Amino acid sequence: MTRNGTAGNGMAGNGMAGRHATDAGSYGDGSGGQMADGGYGAQGAPMGPMAMSDRVQQTAISAPNALLLIAGIWLILSRFVFDFPLAGSTAGGVLNGVVIGIAVAIMALVRMSAYRSNPMINLVTVVAGAWMMASPWAFGYPHFGSGGRPGWSDIIVGGFIIFFGLLGAAGNLMRRRVSGSSRMSMMSRGGGRLATR
Repeated sequence: MTRNGTAGNGMAGNGMAGRHATDAGSYGDGSGGQMADGGYGAQGAPMGPMAMSDRVQQTAISAPNALLLIAGIWLILSRFVFDFPLAGSTAGGVLNGVVIGIAVAIMALVRMSAYRSNPMINLVTVVAGAWMMASPWAFGYPHFGSGGRPGWSDIIVGGFIIFFGLLGAAGNLMRRRVSGSSRMSMMSRGGGRLATR
């Protein structure tokens, strides 16, 4: 009787150990197939809302950043394409376009390399665009007749720069909302899982 009882206890212990090992395999590294709550492991998991929103945002922002880079390069080249002194611009107006163009191109490259970049970059981009729109009046070439191509160029490019800066800010805001909602859903799932155990 004692041996059988001991053997029975040993088998029960082995059964408990096997069940704990199965639970550890299903909740450990995620490679054990389907979890107890109906989810999937890390290896064969479908793309979550965070990863999908990141990919969508990266695709949606990369094209405007490329156009922003082109706008910055055009601000530099336009100083050689158009005759700014003939339009009444001072030397400061020519230098201003070169400096702002280099700054805008650098900010576009930063945003292209890391679309989760600092939101202050979007604010600086908007300010740079607004300044380019005001540059014809600040540097003396607000002519919109036959010799007004330099002024029109800076005003139009400045408007595009403002638009791209606001678009980047909207993308950052959308990412924050999606990440906040996904965190709330993960917390609610975790609370439900604890409640069912």
